[in-house]
Amino acid sequence: MGKEDVYGRFVAWLKQSWYGVSQPEEALPLIRARYTKEEAALLTGIPFAPKPLAELAAQKEIDPERLREILDCMAQKGLVYRDEKKGSLRYGLNDIFFGMRAFGWPGRTDEPSRTVAPPANHYWEHGFLDPWEPVREKGLRVLPIGETIEDTREVRPYEDVVRLLDSFNYFVVTVCPCKDVAISVEKSVGLPGIHIS
Repeated sequence: MGKEDVYGRFVAWLKQSWYGVSQPEEALPLIRARYTKEEAALLTGIPFAPKPLAELAAQKEIDPERLREILDCMAQKGLVYRDEKKGSLRYGLNDIFFGMRAFGWPGRTDEPSRTVAPPANHYWEHGFLDPWEPVREKGLRVLPIGETIEDTREVRPYEDVVRLLDSFNYFVVTVCPCKDVAISVEKSVGLPGIHIS
């Protein structure tokens, strides 16, 4: 099987995600830069919703421990989603929407980020946003409903906040990935950049 066949099959699989792959010919340079041929071949057919490691190992006919090592490396690169539920490791393929945001963050200037940034910037301008074209009300915008909504927010005492935080096993404070990837890749790599307004 040729290299292009591998990527073609992978793109066909990615098209089945919720976001799909608009303008696949424009997406191919990004996909080639983001995934090795071996990664694309392995990830073709991996479900987008997380599935138990044992199920994926049976599907791919790979030893579960070896597959865990491979998928853990891919999770570090942002290619797959990894979680643990009731003591069972689960993995799911990240779609192209998440894949566009999961590199170069936050502010990475490593070689993989520098390699992926140019085709990502190109695809951002030539196809990635096509699915949003027919959407009249854009994301994170005001939706006019013609009603007054009561603001129920309130300032809480420090002690209440501490109790709330203590009630969680873990939590994360981080930057906005959409905005930070675009700005950090543009500034640190010196590329035209993905601009988010």
